[in-house]
Amino acid sequence: MNAPVVTLTRMDDNVSMQTTILERLVRDTSGKVLAELLSSPLAPATAASMAQQLKAEADRNWVIDPNRSLALADAIVAIGQHSHSPDIVALGMMARGDAVKLLGRLEEAWDTLGRAGELFSEIGDEIGW
Repeated sequence: MNAPVVTLTRMDDNVSMQTTILERLVRDTSGKVLAELLSSPLAPATAASMAQQLKAEADRNWVIDPNRSLALADAIVAIGQHSHSPDIVALGMMARGDAVKLLGRLEEAWDTLGRAGELFSEIGDEIGW
């Protein structure tokens, strides 16, 4: 039996469900919530929406806690890989590069940002980069 696809298409109930999942993802430092989320397929729109919101949270954490920003960036990459969405992986790699830059790991940051740029280029996205 296939696992149900996590989708958030009904605006009333699903917006609050997505908000709850995102809040749990943002607070969780153990990785359990991400593992739970990735235990089922994600609908493309759900994965994209979650990635955008996690990216905003990762950016917000630049000056608060760069290590948390890095963890959120890695969550974006994982969501992109899980949902087979190269645009989400690229977004996560860009966020990861920003976070490691703030942690003083400049060579890794440049390598990661370069990989993000390559991914964006491969999918023809000149804006996301």
